[in-house]
Order: sequence, then C-alpha cells, then structure tokens
Amino acid sequence: MRWNRPERRLWPVSWLAMTRTTMARPERERFEHLVRTCHAAVFRAARRLLADDAAAADVTQEVFLRVWTGRVRLDAADQPRAVLAWLAVRQAANTLRARRRRRDHETHAMHDHADSIADPVHDTARRDLAARAATLLDQLPADLRLPVQLRHQDELPLAAIGEALALPTSTVHDRIQRGLAVLRERLQRDGHGLAVAALPDLLGGAVPPPAPTGLEGRLLALPNLLPAAAAWSKALLVGLAGGVLAIGFAVARGGAIPEPIPLARSAVEAPAAAVVVRPPAEAGRREAVAQDPPPAPRPPTAAPTAPPAPRGDRFAATFTGTVHDASGAPVVGASVQPVAGGGYKPFELGQAATTDARGAFTVTARSDWLAATQLRLHVREHGRLLLDSGDLAVPGAGVEPAVVALVLPASAGLATTQYELAVTVRDEQGAALPGVMAVLYEDSGRPPSLGWRTRRDALATSDAAGVATVRGRGVGRRWLFVDGRPVGRASVLREHALTAGAQAVVVTLPTGGELTVQVTSVPGAVARGGKPWLVEDATELSLEPKRRGREWQFSGLGRGAYTLHAADAAVPGVTAAMGRATITVKDPEDTRDVGDHMAELHGELVDAATGEVVPFGPFEVEVHAHLADGSSLVSDGIEPPRPAQRMTDGQQRRAFRFTGLSSGRLALVASVPGYAIACQVFELQARDLRAGLRVPLQRPATVRGRVVDAMGQPVVGATVLALGTGPLADHHLEAWRAHRGRRADPGAADPSFTPLRSWTRDEGLFALTELPPETPLRLVAMHDELGFAVLALPPLRAKESAAELVLKLAPR
Repeated sequence: MRWNRPERRLWPVSWLAMTRTTMARPERERFEHLVRTCHAAVFRAARRLLADDAAAADVTQEVFLRVWTGRVRLDAADQPRAVLAWLAVRQAANTLRARRRRRDHETHAMHDHADSIADPVHDTARRDLAARAATLLDQLPADLRLPVQLRHQDELPLAAIGEALALPTSTVHDRIQRGLAVLRERLQRDGHGLAVAALPDLLGGAVPPPAPTGLEGRLLALPNLLPAAAAWSKALLVGLAGGVLAIGFAVARGGAIPEPIPLARSAVEAPAAAVVVRPPAEAGRREAVAQDPPPAPRPPTAAPTAPPAPRGDRFAATFTGTVHDASGAPVVGASVQPVAGGGYKPFELGQAATTDARGAFTVTARSDWLAATQLRLHVREHGRLLLDSGDLAVPGAGVEPAVVALVLPASAGLATTQYELAVTVRDEQGAALPGVMAVLYEDSGRPPSLGWRTRRDALATSDAAGVATVRGRGVGRRWLFVDGRPVGRASVLREHALTAGAQAVVVTLPTGGELTVQVTSVPGAVARGGKPWLVEDATELSLEPKRRGREWQFSGLGRGAYTLHAADAAVPGVTAAMGRATITVKDPEDTRDVGDHMAELHGELVDAATGEVVPFGPFEVEVHAHLADGSSLVSDGIEPPRPAQRMTDGQQRRAFRFTGLSSGRLALVASVPGYAIACQVFELQARDLRAGLRVPLQRPATVRGRVVDAMGQPVVGATVLALGTGPLADHHLEAWRAHRGRRADPGAADPSFTPLRSWTRDEGLFALTELPPETPLRLVAMHDELGFAVLALPPLRAKESAAELVLKLAPR
C-alpha cells in the first residue's frame, strides 16, 4: 500500500517578510513567557531530527521568529508547547531535505543521543530499568524511535506527529505501538518485567537533554533585533527603487546605465548569504554570522495552520444493541469491541463490552486522536471473530446512543451447536503438562498450515492440572493441534470429530528431539551469523532456538523433516536424528553460487529503446508468485498479495536484488513512473541464482475517461482497473463482478493482482497511465452500490493515448 499524501511545507521566512506589520504580534510578556517555558521542548523536537545542536538552535530561532512576527497565531491553541514542537519538527524536516540536496552522502541524518534517565525518588532497580529503556529506545530504527519520542516524551498528539512526519495518523499510531512492543520485548529478554501501561510512563519520565546555554537569551533578544533588520530592509528597498528609477531615466534618454550607488556603510550591510543570529559572543554584543543560503523559498501563501490540540476525547460514541445467532437465539458472554472504521486499520477504540443473558450490550468508543465519522463493531467469542459489523456512522455529540441489532452469519454456528472440549495434556509417565496450548482448526480435507496466516477456530491453554478447555460453536470434523514447544516436547496434530455439548480427549506429548546448529559464513566473506530457525515441512510450524555459546540448540522436534533457515540461506531435509547441522550464509550482494543460499535474482532495469539503465524507487520493483497463464496481461497470473503498509527509505536504486526466494514460478513486476508496467516470469529451482538480468521497460500507452451511472451522472470514488483477455482474465472478471470492496474483509486479498488501477475523481474522471503497449486489454469500472461496467480496448502503441472514454455502470 502506498500513501500518496500532499506535503505541507513551512518555507523559511525572509528578513523582508519579518518586517511586515500587517500581522498581529503577541504581547512582549506573552512572547517572553513562551520562550522561557517552551524553548527547551522546541529545541529537543528539532534536535531529534537534525542531530546537530547548532542546526536545532537555528530551527528553534526560526520558530520563535514566526511567533513574534505574527505568522503563527497561538491565541486559540490549548497546548502552545505542542504546536511549537510540531512547527519545529516540520522546519527540521525541511532543513534535512535541503541538507540532503546539498550533500547527497548524508542520507541518514536522523540520529539521537541516548537520553539519560535519572529519578532520585525511585530505587536503584527503577533507575536501572529506566536507563536500560532509554538505551534501547535510542537503538530503535528512526522510523520507530522518532514517533515514540514525539508522543511519549514531547507529548504531541498523533495528528500533529503525522503532519510533522508527513505520515497518515493510522501509520503513526501503528509505528508507536510497534516501537513500544519492541522495547517491551527487549526489556523482557533482559529479565525486566514491565506492565503494558508502564512503559509510556517510564519513557515520559526521562530527563530531557538541556537546551544549549545562551539559547534562551538569544531568543529573548529577537524583538530587539527586528528594528535593525527592518532598517536594513527599508534601506535595501530604497536603494533598489532608486537604482531602478535611475536606470529607467538613463534608458529613456538613450544614455548609458549608471553605475550602482552603494548603500551607506552606516546601514546594516546585506551579506550574500542569509543572516542567522547566533548566541551573544559577550555581554551586551550581538553577533551576525553569515551562513550558507537555504534553497530558494517560495513565498508562503498563508500562515501555517497548527494542528488542533486534543480536548479530552476527540469523539465519544455510545452504541447499544443485541447480538443474536442465525436462529434468533441470544449470544451470551460474547465480547463486542469498537474499532476504527472508514478505511483505518481496526484499532481498538475503548473497552469492549460483554453481552448479557439477553445478548444485550452497551459499549462506548473513545479516541483522543481519531476524528472518526465511522467505526466498526467486532463480535468475538472465546477469541474467535464471529462478526464484523461493517462501517457504522458515529452519532454526533449529545445525541441518544445508536441502537444496532447484530446477527451472526449461519457459518458462525448456532446456540444448539456450541461445544466444550476438555483437552487433557500429559507426558509419557502420565504427569500433567501445564502451559500447553490446544488449538482447533477447520477441516479442509488436508492438514492445515500452522503458520501465522492460518485462521484459528478456537484455542485454550492448559492449567495446572494439564486441562485446556476449548469452547466454540459449530460441530463437525476439526484438526486439533497441541503445541508442545513451550515445554520442550513434540507437538501433536490429529483430526477430531466435534459434537454439541461437553466432551473430553487425552493427548500424550512425547519427548521432543533436539538439534544443535552452527551458522557459518562463506570463506573469505565478512562473518554473518544471525539467529537460525526451523520450519516443519508438513505443517509449516516454526521453531525458535536457544543460544549455547557459539551454537544454537533446538528442542521439541518431532520425527518429521524440517528446513533449516538462517538469513537468506536454507538447508532442507533436516531431522532431529541428525543431532547436529551446519548452515552457511553469504552476503546478499554476493552474486557467486556459494553457501546454502536460496533462489536469487540480481539485475537492472533498462530502457527498451536506448538500453540505458533506469533507476527506480522503493516498491517499484517486486517479486510475486505466478500461479497460472491464460491472459494477454501477464500480471493477471500473479497471486494477489494481502494489503499491507510498508516503510520506505525514499532512495533511488540502479539495480535490484531479491534473495531468499522459494523455488517455483515467480514474476518480477516493475512499475516505474514514465514507463509501462513490466512483468517477467522466471522458473526457479532451489538454490537457483540468476545474475546480470536486464529487464526492458517500454514507454506506456494511456487511457483517460470518466465513469457515469445509469442516469449518465458522473460517479466519484468508483474503481477502474485493467484486465487482459483470455480464460484466466475471464475468471478474474467474474470474480470482480461479485466482489464488494466495502463488505469484504479489510485484510482479505483482491480477486486478482491489479497494478493497473485507478479511482474516479471529480466529474467521474480517471486515468491509467502505465498500460503495456500492443496488449489487448479490458477496462473494468465498479462501484459497490451503483454497479459494474466493462469496455474492450484495442491494442495501443507506445505513447499512444485513448481519451474521452465513457464507462456506464449497470446493475451487476
């Protein structure tokens, strides 16, 4: 998923702009109060991005100059500190961009020093924990560390962080949660137990680094410096105006252009570079230092709009209703959880409610960061998601709670098909095994994959007596998986026939096998160790090892075969009976056929006409599984990936490198702006290495048009995509005809892989600009409520454009 978000820039303020008197300035006392109370926080916010005290001080000065000159109004701001910190982050981001343009080698400038956490009130253990948390926070990658620091140390709202970092609010929330999860996991690995809610408080209590000495005085002196700047700008304007008049008069008389008249030395000289005020060199003296000029700014059209500070809950919505199954029976004891809707990830919004004996519930959704107009209700029973309500309108403030009646689908089961399975887990001697998880999977005719992608039907963990009670609804055959890995025993997977009501089963877990693994590097290469892992071939179950010196120890292995992985290497056919195994890894940039590498692709994109190498950005070249032929558009045969948000470094590349690939039929897809979508299919064997590949890119064909409804009115928000011709494409066409995007599972994959896709804008207009030339295609337009349309396209030549096409929606 790519986020295409217009960027808001805060352009540097020129000295001429600072002398304007049409903007209201704050009172002197108010300005000095803001400087004294907020300058350190503003400095820290800029310092986090710039990793340079002097540059952060310059940004801090720029922010307070904006305040003093009236270009930033804080009259209505509930949290001026948060607004100023937000401005500092945005200005620091602009500074980083300018720095990267001037010095290309500085591509990773976001480093932060470790915050020292010291609190004399807490005991030594607390201080050690806080110091360790600060060190681990500093070690996080910048894309996770920075949102955590801005949220829990600078106390910025999520919306403000999103505006500052040019990220969607949902992505900011996701990165903060992931960053906290990584910190919590690493602290637990170090032996520090920490509650979920305690980590933000621990980070928020960190002692911040002090602002540079003299920065406060430098900022407080700004009002006194502006008259001098105004005098300089006035003298400059007068001189320029006089010069222009003199030139015009001389030209009118046909004479020579006079020499420019120098400005009086008593005025402030205009240096060739921008003037930045530095801290006073000594008491009573102000020093002007010339700096490298910033990139040419464009005049701001309006003062920047500060993000609204949260006032308690951004919204609070209450829903009341009932949950029944398909037979009309109330669902008792189910959890009703409000989550974000309207296209957001399903973040939880408040506490879940539990249905009573009548299936009734009352739940309140709250958020201090999400300006929600829609949300969803998730109904779960024993951990299983039974119902997603779809998007529900958020009732306005002060209105009666919304009333909903939720009915489970028939596939979720009925009250008469509820079951309770008591799984007793024991060892060979009959002793109880607590802490073992029992999981039920639906029966699809073959053993299920036990990887993380497989959806579970029900699960429970054995208690001190070794009993795991699994509850759910829906009778029939299931696969019962008892996971012995946590207790060092083999796991058991077998079929079980479920009946309604209570039943019991006893499972004996045999002692698991052990395997010692050594990870080595190819001779002559830089040593690359890394933690290995095992994947059971039959079930795709993954096992993690424990370190034993320079080796790794696996336990709880069954009798089947495993594949040993480390980095991008793999060794198949490993069993516990072997006792020991070795895996050799190599550098991913090494194109030699050495080590235990998996399949690899190395190459570059080239212009089909000129043969020149074409650079590309992140996510513009990808590899996917290719399932079938049967379409004029090769990409129609690609397995559609599930939607996901990904992070990018924003850098251009001149070569692609894909390592750790599985064997089989794979497709390399290139989607580079200015070129048509390119798709090249490879048949790869295990350990197959293809280097020196050159994938040609052609100039694209383009289609433009609009989508209208049955009455001829333009449709906004319709999906428009391109499919090929042939039996495979026909199958995809019917799947799209039955597809309903808003009703589908938000995490579900599309019916087919569609890199050629667009959405209609105002007046129903659309454009597809990356069509492969000389390829028969069909345009498909769809809207959940208004219908479906198909239009056949003749093959278009490279750079050819078909315009003013009209797709008229009709009922499906």
